[in-house]
Amino acid sequence: MSFDFVANNLVSADDFDDREYEHYSEHGEGHDEDEGSYEEIGKMAGWRTAILMGSAGLLLPIRRSTKVIIKTLPSAKQLIISFSKTLGKSHIMIGILVLAAILAHGILMFINEGELELEGMIGLGSIIFMAVAALLGVYLAKNKSTRKVRTIHTTLMVLACLIGVFHIFIS
Repeated sequence: MSFDFVANNLVSADDFDDREYEHYSEHGEGHDEDEGSYEEIGKMAGWRTAILMGSAGLLLPIRRSTKVIIKTLPSAKQLIISFSKTLGKSHIMIGILVLAAILAHGILMFINEGELELEGMIGLGSIIFMAVAALLGVYLAKNKSTRKVRTIHTTLMVLACLIGVFHIFIS
């Protein structure tokens, strides 16, 4: 490729057609006026919450299936055990991050909307279940052998996740 060919095809920021930009600004195409920056950041915090909840929720199926996986794939024993231990050690920190992200999501969306609408109330229900489960999780961190509390913790988190999924679908 020669320099002449490349030099003749330079593109600069001045090549942008101002009329096209004005058309989009005037008619609102490509930009939703009522979506503010609070809403965009709030949505991002909501999706971050969903991803973090999935990460924290991996602990249960991984621990329950460890024996079966090790019997099926003995060569993966060390990998599965180390992954389970790492996930177990980070479970509490992920839970704290989930609570922070879900609170940020709720507050930002409330600031953007100015009122608590139906999907906000449903999301608030999910937060309440999650907060109670978090309190039980703090208790579990100190008393590991309490099976009944662990079952309640898991059940509340499953309910919070189901309500959260419903919240996502109606939003």
